[in-house]
Amino acid sequence: MSEADSESTAMKQNPEDDFVRRRDERAKSGFESNLNEQQRQELEALKKRLFDPSFAFVEDAKAELDGDRFFLRFLRATMKDKKGKRIFDAAAAFERLERMYKWRKEYNIDELQTFIANGTVSDQAIEPAKDSSSN
Repeated sequence: MSEADSESTAMKQNPEDDFVRRRDERAKSGFESNLNEQQRQELEALKKRLFDPSFAFVEDAKAELDGDRFFLRFLRATMKDKKGKRIFDAAAAFERLERMYKWRKEYNIDELQTFIANGTVSDQAIEPAKDSSSN
């Protein structure tokens, strides 16, 4: 009996082991070192939209570049499981990122991080930003 046959027989004998093996393989899917073709395409589609000069937060998106890990977090957050395949949704991830960037701007998160780093947090630092166009 070949090694492959004995492995197949062992899996048939213990379906729980096969379930655990498949679960572990799927759990790794969607990370930088383990992307399938659909996931790679959606990652590229997301980056294309984020780095489009017409996107209001393009500079914020460029500042996040640390490999693709940051963007993959958002793609995994919107991932769907279809017939055992983990499918990324670039459009949903883009919307989620856009909301995050708007929230960061509204609440001065980047300034707040600077205040915290300098030890100078004030009540003014945590107030929502005033829209100067509403005067």
